[in-house]
Amino acid sequence: MNKYLLLIPFLLITFFNHSPALARKFDFKSEFVSMYFRGTYGTSSVADSPYAGSSGNDVSVDKSVSSNYSGELGFTASGTFMALRIGAEYLMPRHYSDIYGTDTSGTRLFTLDSKLVGVIPNANVEFFPYSNSTSRVIMGAGYGIAYVSLDNTYTMTTDGETKFGFGSFIESSSTRVDMFQAYVGYEILFTDTVTATVDLGYRRLLVPELKATKSGQTIVGSIQENDIMTNHDGSNRTANMSGPFVGLAFKFYIGI
Repeated sequence: MNKYLLLIPFLLITFFNHSPALARKFDFKSEFVSMYFRGTYGTSSVADSPYAGSSGNDVSVDKSVSSNYSGELGFTASGTFMALRIGAEYLMPRHYSDIYGTDTSGTRLFTLDSKLVGVIPNANVEFFPYSNSTSRVIMGAGYGIAYVSLDNTYTMTTDGETKFGFGSFIESSSTRVDMFQAYVGYEILFTDTVTATVDLGYRRLLVPELKATKSGQTIVGSIQENDIMTNHDGSNRTANMSGPFVGLAFKFYIGI
């Protein structure tokens, strides 16, 4: 995640600390609308599925994706007992730019940069089983539409060019899938009209297929735009971006 995104909540906190709205006493019963910035970290089930089965039948890759990161912006509309949270999330399993592909004798054939990302507009319904004026427990569930893209950039060595019969190339694909999530959290007053929320949850995001976004030559074979990406055994290229996560959000309440 871009380190400069981490500055956003602190800049917003500074802005709100100099706002005339700070004269009001904070109480969840009288706070209805907020903007928020949220980040998550969790384990990932992606592993090496975006590239291991399509990089050569007798080729081994040395890295596997095991974590997810995300950043999200949005707003909430709250009542006494529940809230609607709407946002847009940028989800990225760990990005490796130095995956090495080697043959059975250990000869390096290529270096791979594999980048899998999802942009997810989402809506969530939250309930407050416990609440007082400055803190509350949250139980939430949501749905989103994930626009997923995969870019695999292969940089061939001389041995790789000899083995496969062609040089470096970029393999690009995308798809649109459903995302479901559920979570529990705790929100507490952080400063003036800003709250901090910590949540634990699970995201279900399965990618059953990807379609090529451009024509070209790949290790599996030549592809045309909109072709379904496959592995050497004929199965679809898939990715499981599901997994548990922990999230941290800052909400900036707007007096209405």
